[in-house]
Amino acid sequence: MTKRVAIYTRVSTLDQAREGYSLSAQRKALTRWAKEHGYEIIGYYADEGISGKDIKHRPDMQRLLEDVAASKVDVIIVWALSRFTRSVADLYNMWNILNKHNCGIISYTEAFSKAIQYLGTKDERVVAVSAAMPSGTGLTKFAKRFPKRFFDVGIAEEHAVTFAAGLAAGGMRPIFAVYSS
Repeated sequence: MTKRVAIYTRVSTLDQAREGYSLSAQRKALTRWAKEHGYEIIGYYADEGISGKDIKHRPDMQRLLEDVAASKVDVIIVWALSRFTRSVADLYNMWNILNKHNCGIISYTEAFSKAIQYLGTKDERVVAVSAAMPSGTGLTKFAKRFPKRFFDVGIAEEHAVTFAAGLAAGGMRPIFAVYSS
């Protein structure tokens, strides 16, 4: 049976300006990921320019939780848990609601982050390359865990690709994670 997924995106004005997590970039990446994994997208929910400090003031979060309660959603896909909520109390309450209605949650960046760290433990040739967006691409934990195998080339995507190609030619296994909209 195909899982029915809801895609939830959120940015606050400050986050969008500072980190570059645009709603369109989140939606594009999450849609692609859901389709690649065979999920049926039942809806998009987006709260733009609204803080994640609580869920009371987020209309699409409220709509999403109503759809979860109505058993319309099997899985919620978010860019990162910080996009879902920044409140531990809200996260705990939402977790209870999701469990009550057999709904899961997948965080796109955390899944990638775990996968690349795992690869890093299995093969010392695995290196990560970022173009000034380690947090936006899920590379922050890899960078902390393997600082000598993480390279941030700054705002130079073209250089990052060339650099990764050079690393590969030298026998390394580069992973270049790019954040684009």
